[in-house]
Amino acid sequence: MDAPPPAIIPPPVVKVNVDSPETADCVSMNSLRKELERYMKHKQTVEVILSVDWGAQSRRYRFGNLVRVEDGIIELKPAPSDETAPGSVIIPLNRIVAVIPTS
Repeated sequence: MDAPPPAIIPPPVVKVNVDSPETADCVSMNSLRKELERYMKHKQTVEVILSVDWGAQSRRYRFGNLVRVEDGIIELKPAPSDETAPGSVIIPLNRIVAVIPTS
């Protein structure tokens, strides 16, 4: 007596949309941006510590007031005693090591 061949039932095809998990860098940048937005809202003067030297004086820090905070950049208006030339400095968020409110 021969056994009947096994019945092969294919598995159902299921499509699932999965959001990619947030990386630690993404969470860190979002938290930094929210903190900077809070300082900007309260018009606090901040000291920004940078990972690289920027500017003619080759400093790793900047003092000033935040003018704009966007997804990847900030615009910092230097404190009057800090810079001789008026204007603003654009700094990428990924170059910021620390932000210290000074007022």
